[in-house]
Amino acid sequence: MTEQKEDILYTLIKSLTSSEKGYFKKFIKGFYSEENKEYLKLFEIYDKANLYNEFQINKQITKFIGNKRIDIFKSYLYETILKSLRAYNSNSNINIQIAELLADVEILLKKGLFNLASKKLHIAEKLAISYHKLKNLLIIKEFEKKILLDSQNINQFKATINKIHNDEFRTINQLKTFYEYNKLDSQTFLLNRIKPKARNNSEATNFSEIINSRFMMDIKLADSIPSKLLYHSIYVSYYYAINDSEKSLSENSKIIELLDNNPELKKELHIKYIYTLHNQIAIATKLKKFSIASKYLEMLKSENSRNNREKLKIAEFIFILELNLLLKSENLKSASEVVKKIESYLKNDSNKIQNNIIIYHLISLYYFECQQYSNALKWVNNIINSSNNDIRTDLYSFAKIFSIIIHYELENYEIIEHLLKSAKRHLEKNNHLYKIEEILIQKFKLLVKTHNSVDLRKIFNDLSIKFNELKNENQGSEEFHFYHNWINNKINN
Repeated sequence: MTEQKEDILYTLIKSLTSSEKGYFKKFIKGFYSEENKEYLKLFEIYDKANLYNEFQINKQITKFIGNKRIDIFKSYLYETILKSLRAYNSNSNINIQIAELLADVEILLKKGLFNLASKKLHIAEKLAISYHKLKNLLIIKEFEKKILLDSQNINQFKATINKIHNDEFRTINQLKTFYEYNKLDSQTFLLNRIKPKARNNSEATNFSEIINSRFMMDIKLADSIPSKLLYHSIYVSYYYAINDSEKSLSENSKIIELLDNNPELKKELHIKYIYTLHNQIAIATKLKKFSIASKYLEMLKSENSRNNREKLKIAEFIFILELNLLLKSENLKSASEVVKKIESYLKNDSNKIQNNIIIYHLISLYYFECQQYSNALKWVNNIINSSNNDIRTDLYSFAKIFSIIIHYELENYEIIEHLLKSAKRHLEKNNHLYKIEEILIQKFKLLVKTHNSVDLRKIFNDLSIKFNELKNENQGSEEFHFYHNWINNKINN
């Protein structure tokens, strides 16, 4: 076995949940042999290893396998773990269930047991229809034709072949349409990851090219539930990007309605349902519809996780959404309790939060609102110093300016000039140097050199006037509102 394969085996074993590990041990014991006891020993060696060390692992293995080839031994374990995972997930994963039914159909067909094959195929078809599995439906139609041909039942062939072909053509067209929406959804996803918010006409044009596709011009073209889900998801992202939160909220509610009306699909797409609730809460919070946001937050809290991945994702979303809701509704007392929970949670290395940048961002805002500027700076620096290559560029760019504001509040004037140069370089490089950031950078150069209260007030008043002039074109920008509120607070206090 190559080094890459050994890494894969280690990674696979370390990814298993405690229940999956327990199932594997029962699974391999079900095929009892002395050799399987050796595979169980190898599994435990990997499971107990805190770090991957090929030499140490191989040294332990040779103690009980003797002259057997280590690479073959490890490869068998790798494949056996995958088999146990397939068995473990067979009852909860609809794709595995349908695949197993179709495998049974193929075996029964080879034995000439056409009636038994038809019964299995009927069960598979019911599942595929309930869960809107278009690709599986095409395979099922192929099997239906094969049963008709192999059984040589001419009367049944005449009675059903046209319906089978019509079903095939309809499903093929639905699949073609689905892939068109899937392509548009992928393009939207990439735009959202790079720049979630369009801050100028050029960035808005990128989204407009997607929305102007003929498939996005008419909902009637979305001729299946999977296509309808993508149609509304694309519009949610588009309206979010152009800061039309009301329409984004409306489109998102249609996704919730579709999933609620298709309980089997909702069960299978549970993680998507979680994301949909997340979006609804975030949008409602932005619109200051706090009662709606609170309602959906309670729904999210009541959702049961089906695995460890979902459990972590739900916990992460609840932290982010609840803290954001409390900050927007200016409930700093309750926000304090949530921040304590998050900080405690983050100390546990086993809890891997994917969107930690957003968590850092919200905690820094909380401490800033509490005028605990040193703590705010600590969390902003976590964003700036992040090694995450997939970082939210909008939050990183905001952090560069936000850190300057915090240093100003801390009266660390001597380093602000350096930070201004660094921020400007970054913003220019990433096309994030918009008018409001440019104005702030210019005025900060004056602020750090000004200590007379009258002159300071004049600079802040001038800033406020310029921001008022830009208010209409930045109506949906959270960054703009944060900067503007800070400027007004400096004037009034």
